Formats: sequence, structure tokens, C-alpha cells
Amino acid sequence: MRIVVGHDGGVKHLHVIRASAAQRAGIETALRQWRFKPAAIDGRASEVKTGLLIEFRGESVAYLTADAR
Repeated sequence: MRIVVGHDGGVKHLHVIRASAAQRAGIETALRQWRFKPAAIDGRASEVKTGLLIEFRGESVAYLTADAR
């Protein structure tokens, strides 16, 4: 998925690229509650676009990675 983390650490925008309807709903509900440590540029909190990969295996999350850009 692609997400935009706002300067306050909240998820400002979320785009799930590929998931079942049930997975998509769960991902969106969960990520809207997450708070990230805001990225800092010159010491000021900044909005950042990032990618997040969640690999599902059965009923559990097996792998989670993030790629800040």
C-alpha cells in the first residue's frame, strides 16, 4: 500500500494496492488508528509518502516493511 503520513504522525491518505475486501477493510481500519513518528526535515515535522507491505499468511500478518520516500 501507499500511505501519506502527515506532519502530526497520522495517516493522511491511504491507498491499498492489492487485498481481498476483508483484508482491505481491516487494513484501512487499523492504519487509520496508527500514529507514526513524523519525518523531520531541518528539525521540523514534515509530511512523507511511504510504502508499506503487509504479507498475509492464513489469519496472521507474517511480514511488515516500510519504505519512506
